[in-house]
Amino acid sequence: MFRLYTRYVVSRLRLVGSGYRLQLGYSWRKPLSVGKKRLPDIIRNFPIVSKRHWTSTSHIKQQESEQHVASLVESDRERYFVKKVKPLSDKKRERLRFLLREYVIDNTSYLEKAVEIGISKEIYPRALRLFRKHVHEATGRKELYTREDVALYNVVWKALSQEDDAKALEELFPSFIEYTKQYFPEEIQVRNRMREYADLRLPHLLFPEARKRKRKIVYHFGPTNSGKTYFAMERLKQAKNGVYAGPLRLLAWEAFEKMNADGVYTNLMTGEEKKMIPFASHTACTIEMLSTEEEYEVAVLDEIQMIGDAQRGWSWTRGLLGIQASEVHLCGDPSTKDLLKQLAERCGDEFEEKEYFRQTPLNISSKSLNGDLNKLQDGDTIVVFSRRDVYETKYQIEQTIGKKCCVIYGSLPPETRSYQARLFNDPDSEYKILVATDAIGMGLNLNIRRIIFASLEKFHGLSSSARKEPLSFALIRQIAGRAGRAFSIYPNGEATCLYEHDIARLQEAFQGSVPSIDSAGLMPTLDQMELFASVVGENVKLSTLLDLFAEYAKLDNLFSLCEQKFLEMRRIARLLQQAGTLSLKEQFEFCQAPVNVSDPFLMKYLLSFAKNVAAGNRSELTVRPYQGKLLTQLDLQKLESRYRIFDLYSYLSEKFGREFFPDYQVALAYKRRTIQSLETALTEGIRFQDDSDKNSIPKKSSPEEQPQDNWFRLPVSEESSRASDIPLK
Repeated sequence: MFRLYTRYVVSRLRLVGSGYRLQLGYSWRKPLSVGKKRLPDIIRNFPIVSKRHWTSTSHIKQQESEQHVASLVESDRERYFVKKVKPLSDKKRERLRFLLREYVIDNTSYLEKAVEIGISKEIYPRALRLFRKHVHEATGRKELYTREDVALYNVVWKALSQEDDAKALEELFPSFIEYTKQYFPEEIQVRNRMREYADLRLPHLLFPEARKRKRKIVYHFGPTNSGKTYFAMERLKQAKNGVYAGPLRLLAWEAFEKMNADGVYTNLMTGEEKKMIPFASHTACTIEMLSTEEEYEVAVLDEIQMIGDAQRGWSWTRGLLGIQASEVHLCGDPSTKDLLKQLAERCGDEFEEKEYFRQTPLNISSKSLNGDLNKLQDGDTIVVFSRRDVYETKYQIEQTIGKKCCVIYGSLPPETRSYQARLFNDPDSEYKILVATDAIGMGLNLNIRRIIFASLEKFHGLSSSARKEPLSFALIRQIAGRAGRAFSIYPNGEATCLYEHDIARLQEAFQGSVPSIDSAGLMPTLDQMELFASVVGENVKLSTLLDLFAEYAKLDNLFSLCEQKFLEMRRIARLLQQAGTLSLKEQFEFCQAPVNVSDPFLMKYLLSFAKNVAAGNRSELTVRPYQGKLLTQLDLQKLESRYRIFDLYSYLSEKFGREFFPDYQVALAYKRRTIQSLETALTEGIRFQDDSDKNSIPKKSSPEEQPQDNWFRLPVSEESSRASDIPLK
């Protein structure tokens, strides 16, 4: 006769017969019901029971020493025992049930605590259901058989002795956490690794080569027309090698042309174009194209205040933290001074400030135009905030006072914007008035006498969630500061409003200091996403990875996720689910493409190109430049949309190579033809269609997304065309 112990059955069972005696210990798991005849077969199949225990007492003694058997039995006796306890009363059980329900219904702070520990939102409700059952079983019997159950019983009694429910919950919570860790060890380990790889609290450590250098950060700050960028560029020209990075292709082009004209051989690098100059020592590029692998003597990062931008701020953060340069010159307004100083300290860099003041006076008017366009004068610029308003205002001005207008807005190709700026600046030109959006706020050197705000509100967000909000004081100052420029025909600038109700806010914007930017934008890099994907699992779609990354991301007070960019990437990633099998890198490259996610015609071609890459096929450029006569805004919108397709094709050709996108030169030629058509159309005039016209474009809540005819429409699923909100920490 021998004694056999196991932990898988609840009730103690003694079976005496055929020379066997079986004593079974307790566990909270489901009881095992067996018949007498089937008992030997079941015990043979128990994973914890070794077959050698089933032979005989003499055979066990032959294989195991008496000391080993004694220690095994003693260990089981210490773990499994019988302790008589007092079951909870019905009243206490009801209160316990109420307390455990609190973890889910009335107090989400416990979920947040669990997530911080590593228990995900998916595991939490499952673990809580099992824990409830475990607690009710352990407190509903008169006998307990394990030390864990005794400890839990004591915790429950201590919690129920608390009169305050909050204190009772605090007593129970550690037991719940400990139980969950034991029951879901692998899941929690995976979640902890996901949280580790999504940790963005120390992004400067992602650039070890830059951290090896003792860099000097020089911050040139001041208002518009103060000369801060000029002095930074002069230092760049003196360096043996260097780089200029700006927010617009137009600014990169301007730096490229000026530096080459001054005898400093400079390359041009944008997402769509590359111009390599023999023996070039310098580079002019857009901020997204800035290399963190090259070494420079001097680097200039322009418009550094955009480091806090919800869409593109990550590019400036990456440039500032990762650029390998002995001197890094930052140009911007005073709003980022404290933030940049803290970032420099974190990187271990020397920080120097140079403040500049406006070279020409700027007068803020106390009177508006009262909506009277007849008060417009040469050199005036009216600022609106949608393409429709640009053409409506242009049409009204030309019909009312007979003066021709230039136009500048964001979706206009940069080459066309540059042409319109030159046309407006030319004193011999008949185009004396400019109608523009806030696209003139950065970089364009314009001979503006007076800035006139048609409104001080602008739509923000994606098309499905766009809402009208007041302009920030920083943006108002940035735009108004474009009036008046040193050495121009209008050295003294003025700012006013078209309507009287906006004057008070305009004046308020210039009183006191501009609110500071307190966080720098961040986005996960491809390397981070690949590391994160290695934990989540193979063949996971980028859209799923982005959702999970946003959930698990950790940031400190100096950084924040670029929410708008994140939503746009996720919208494109969801669309790519229809493309077939793409690697994570390929999905990531498509999400970085220069597309307007609100343009369904452009998104249709993006998906088509992605399908070809997934299938290993070539994508030939089947779209041709628009051949119709340009008479209305809708015609012009079609032209702009085709330009963006050619722009997208040239970008993808650079990223994926000519074997996938062979018509690179054709795309560049089509871009030039489209630009010429745009310039001709804007010079000859475009008829504005009001809402009474049969083919007019009615107004919508979103400024840039107007209803379009069948030429633009395509079936896009709701999932791919609309991005819901996600938690960004």
